[in-house]
Amino acid sequence: MADRILRFLNDESGATSSEYAILASLVAGVAVAVVTGFGLSVRALFQKAQDAFPGGGG
Repeated sequence: MADRILRFLNDESGATSSEYAILASLVAGVAVAVVTGFGLSVRALFQKAQDAFPGGGG
């Protein structure tokens, strides 16, 4: 019985797809964070440019 448990714990088949799924979700999370941060910076830049015009541009 202990031998079967050790074989199961040492078996790495199928681990590759799990690793790819984890890696893909981490990359997606970082991409969302970067795009959100960049979008907020661009929005602030446009707001600053709009406020520079008389009447606030709107």
